Amino acid sequence: MPFKVHVSFTGICAFVPNKAFDNSPTKISVVLPKGGSKYTYPKVAVDGTRLRRHFAFAQFKLRHLTTSQGLADQFEGIWYWGRRRLTFGFTGYANDLSVGNMSTLADMYKVAPKFSTVDPLALTDSPPSDVLCEILINRGSLSTGGILKTWVFPNTLSGDTIHSQTLTSEVVLEFSGLETFELIATPYNAGAPEKVSFSAPNDVTVPIVLSNLCDDNPLRWETDVADLPPDEDFKWYYQLLSRSDRDALFTALGGLPLPFPYSKERLNGQGMNCLPVGTKPQV
Repeated sequence: MPFKVHVSFTGICAFVPNKAFDNSPTKISVVLPKGGSKYTYPKVAVDGTRLRRHFAFAQFKLRHLTTSQGLADQFEGIWYWGRRRLTFGFTGYANDLSVGNMSTLADMYKVAPKFSTVDPLALTDSPPSDVLCEILINRGSLSTGGILKTWVFPNTLSGDTIHSQTLTSEVVLEFSGLETFELIATPYNAGAPEKVSFSAPNDVTVPIVLSNLCDDNPLRWETDVADLPPDEDFKWYYQLLSRSDRDALFTALGGLPLPFPYSKERLNGQGMNCLPVGTKPQV
């Protein structure tokens, strides 16, 4: 019986299309920086900022696993897939990739035009050590979703314009008419892939969240904190530049801090200030 899958991407996730989002891309790579370690601050950014630890994981209802035994809805699973390439396997869905309006996705080109290209090696079978994984999208319906807030970026690297934009905290990929669905994580060293298989009754939607969030609140529990400090986690994206681009970025900054977003509205502590971004297209 056909079912649906709703995949949400949230946190530090760089979307790299093979053509501009408004020009019908046929493939999108979602690149995540490697932010995990036993240390709270595993990396130092180009401007000297100590970057907070991030971990990537999939979150889902255990009752939707094909091996589940009728578990209740409140049982949830977490899968840390590590340094691997993640793909989607399925049967029963034949449509090509469809991309909706992505205007609420943060645009690195508007924030840092000369530094909005992810290192091309990040999209290969041997990515740099700063890359945790690449998630390949070539089917399904892609759009923005989640919470919308207004953010302001300093004009440190964008010229005269201070960039302000209403931005989303999530990007959504949807599949329908499925007979089977799998998350497949393949090691970069050509090891055996790991698979998690899902199923559901007719016309039921299976929600899956793919997150790359800091360890302050990775499960996005709502808080009543009235004022939160500016979140500098956005600076992780500059770690995805090539080494030569990072050297050029250091020079371009001239001692100033890397630009990152400041919220013009109250946040709720659910990780929605770790924003996904779109980058310059790469074939």
